[in-house]
Amino acid sequence: MLRTLLLAVMTLSASLAHGCLNNYEFRFLSEWQEGGGWKTNAHIKPNFDYQLRNWELRIEFKEPLHRDMKAWIAKGYGGSAGQSKVVLKPMQWNRILYPAGFDMSYFVTFKNPIGQDHLKCVEFCGVKAGGSDNICDSGPPPPVATTKAPTKGPVVTTTQPKPATTIPTPPPNPTTTSAPLKTTTKHTTTKQKTSATSKTTRAPTTVATAKTTTTSNPGSCSPKYDYSEVLEKSILFYEAQRSGKLPADQRVKWRHDSTMTDGSDVGLDLTGGYFDAGDYVKFGFPMAATITNLAWGMLEFKKGYTSSGQYEYGLKAIKWGTDYFIKCHPSAHRLFGQVGDGDVDHSAWGRPEDMKLLRPAYDIDENRPGSDLAGETAAALAASSLVFKEVDADYSDVLLQHAKELYSFAMDFRGLYHESIPDATEFYKSHNGYKDELAWASLWLFRATGDATYKNNFLKEFDNDAYSQSPGEFSWDNKWHGVQVLAQQLNVSDKDYLGNLKSALEQPKKTAKGLFYVKRWGPLRHAANLAFLARVASTIVDDKFYNEFARSQINYILGDAGRSYVVGFGTNPPQQPHHRSSSCPVNGPCSWDNLFSSSPNPQILYGALVGGPDANDRYTDKRADYIKNEVTVDYNAGFQSAIAGLIQLAEEENDC
Repeated sequence: MLRTLLLAVMTLSASLAHGCLNNYEFRFLSEWQEGGGWKTNAHIKPNFDYQLRNWELRIEFKEPLHRDMKAWIAKGYGGSAGQSKVVLKPMQWNRILYPAGFDMSYFVTFKNPIGQDHLKCVEFCGVKAGGSDNICDSGPPPPVATTKAPTKGPVVTTTQPKPATTIPTPPPNPTTTSAPLKTTTKHTTTKQKTSATSKTTRAPTTVATAKTTTTSNPGSCSPKYDYSEVLEKSILFYEAQRSGKLPADQRVKWRHDSTMTDGSDVGLDLTGGYFDAGDYVKFGFPMAATITNLAWGMLEFKKGYTSSGQYEYGLKAIKWGTDYFIKCHPSAHRLFGQVGDGDVDHSAWGRPEDMKLLRPAYDIDENRPGSDLAGETAAALAASSLVFKEVDADYSDVLLQHAKELYSFAMDFRGLYHESIPDATEFYKSHNGYKDELAWASLWLFRATGDATYKNNFLKEFDNDAYSQSPGEFSWDNKWHGVQVLAQQLNVSDKDYLGNLKSALEQPKKTAKGLFYVKRWGPLRHAANLAFLARVASTIVDDKFYNEFARSQINYILGDAGRSYVVGFGTNPPQQPHHRSSSCPVNGPCSWDNLFSSSPNPQILYGALVGGPDANDRYTDKRADYIKNEVTVDYNAGFQSAIAGLIQLAEEENDC
């Protein structure tokens, strides 16, 4: 049970009992039941304006911790389970504490619900700039005349210094080239134009979004929801997530060039690709899964893209990812799997265009392998090579060559990528191992090349798992249900690979309003991914069950539950997605205050699928509730492909 409280900030006096400085400000976010305890998320920041050297943060809780504390921008919480006192130390990059830029998000778990009242003493200790004594050694300051019990009214604001917006651009990497996108699709049927700002329930953003044209067959069945509009807007979401130098035809006009020095620390051009979510790290593992699913959706449901006028835009969305993967693969046995430090990135709230944080690049190689990362990237590039085969044969060949090299790398040097890139562990740990990615990549390479070697690898090493696994989800981490559908589609053996998928979809997991509920994090993403697989499965076997499942889950997302969960579409769509850049105004400062603002995001993040409701269909549209309002590139991938599949279903079978 999630209890999102989002209370006002509590500003505590600097002189309280117990001889404790309590020189901090506190913002309580939420508490929920998890893993046999009650987990709390809150923020702490200093309430003083001077710098501290050799600082540490001493925290005493009112009850012992049930699990280890987790925190951003500080370390020292390991082994804190069972303790009531924790001493946090600085990271390497923040050894001097600048109060205006320090706002620490943390997680603690207690055995019983305790809510906001879980702190007994909090002290920022250290030596003032220009001084020699630790402020905690001299005891608390004398009481001031205004000493009172803390009030619950005003929200304390901290304005971070706005960095310069001009970021030098490194010279291009001469070894990295990619063919220009060619498009040959012609649209012969049209309907009334719609713009990216159509069908919204609030005033449009002050920054214009260029209009796009959607098309459909005038004589086709009209589905319950305008799937073509949803497809159009989902692709706009990917444009809003672009990192690097933006193209001249960029339609999301409130975004600009950003992170133009990515890769400079390793002497490479690693610009481009997609920001993962509301943050600005480029996590290669979920990004690769995103591109695989987008490419697969376009392969199976190309007509859904062409009939809605989104084919060329869909190609560009895929190519923005594959161009980046090419840059990330400078040699056969080296692949960059992440740009940006997760903890550092999460220490600030603002625009990517203004960001001046360090963005290290992390790679895998023969000595530090990552079969899951390399295998998923190989699958993404192989699937994409099929998408571009009839559009740009040269570019398709480039993608396939990289896919082959990455597949060999993944197979020959086994290992989990998060053990080679430890920073990914906190965010995208490969919980499921790498066998599913190797099976997945084997099938995609077989489909792309026709080379039986890849099929034989699958049958020899992965077939038993593929046939027996039933995870009940299809995600960036677990590909087994996707492997089953693809194996059935490619007819690699006489086994019925779809049996476990159908059994999983028949489980009584639906909420009262009809959502197939898999997990608390990103439940709509999970439902949409399974809807996509069901739609593909329906093209393999004649079973209306799959189409009915796909339609029911997508329609729940679009409005059957009483509201839309897609930003900028339908009835009562989310207005506060947990997304930094869209929460910032066009001009002026952007900081943590924008996260906690009660106003709608100034920029409409068209097409973004939010995390969604809980198991009881309950949803709160609050930006700070990142569980329900998180948006990520992988959330939209299966969703967008399912949408294309439903467009094609309506066009071809008049089955709405």
